Amino acid sequence: MVIMKTIQIVKKKTMEQEQDERKDKGVIIMKAGKVMRVDGLHDVFIVRSENNDNILYTVENDTCTCPDFQRRQYYCKHMYATKYYIALCEESV
Repeated sequence: MVIMKTIQIVKKKTMEQEQDERKDKGVIIMKAGKVMRVDGLHDVFIVRSENNDNILYTVENDTCTCPDFQRRQYYCKHMYATKYYIALCEESV
């Protein structure tokens, strides 16, 4: 009796694909109005969580207080949202 096993190959996302998803989510967060500049502090932003408005993250000097950034030490969706917010503000000046 021959037993055939099916091997599923799970494709892992590349780092580039993961970052593209974070960039896309950053646009959604920015468009939803969840990015706020802290008054009097040019480079400090408060960003509301994408899914829970009661959760706030601080983005400052290329860092974020969110778990994703804390774990990976690399750009997260909140940082991208902040970059898009800054670009939009500068464009409207």
